[in-house]
Amino acid sequence: MVLLGAVLVRSGRKRIAVEDPGHAVIRHLVARSGLEPVPIPVDAGGIDVDTLAVVLAPGRRARILAWAEETDALVIEDDFDSEYRYDRTPVGSLQGPMSERVVYCGTASKTLAPTLRPGWIIAPGELVWPLVEQVLYTVISPPRLEQRAFADFLLRGELDRHLRRMRLRYRRRRDVTAPGARLHWRPTSCGVV
Repeated sequence: MVLLGAVLVRSGRKRIAVEDPGHAVIRHLVARSGLEPVPIPVDAGGIDVDTLAVVLAPGRRARILAWAEETDALVIEDDFDSEYRYDRTPVGSLQGPMSERVVYCGTASKTLAPTLRPGWIIAPGELVWPLVEQVLYTVISPPRLEQRAFADFLLRGELDRHLRRMRLRYRRRRDVTAPGARLHWRPTSCGVV
């Protein structure tokens, strides 16, 4: 978030909507990057549309993209845990239908090993080189060995096999510990203006 926040500040962005309640560390990192975090209430469907015109429930997905287009804003889709869903079909990323308005962030920390912290950003074209430069000037030596190992893991299909095994295992555990539980997944999003 600091990497992306620094690039957005340099591009002239000033504020970022964050879910409230939301992750306190994310809010702190956003503020450290120079963006002003604006807490937006969350209901069962995501960020309250009446407060910012940004929401995440399936019926509201088009509205978040329309809001981004109308206000010349970006949506940051933080998909940190979509690999594990048990009670519904996968929800497509907002980034697909409007790639120039959505910054898609992901990580395999929750699915593999938290200490490795592999992550990625799929950004609109205008942000790609500023993000590359930000990494070049803030990270002395990216973890090349870990990056190559993760790339190999992906290319050999090992991540997909791992996820299939773990989904079954975690679903069984969930069903035992919380019979009848209905977990609702939704990616965390922030609107940037």
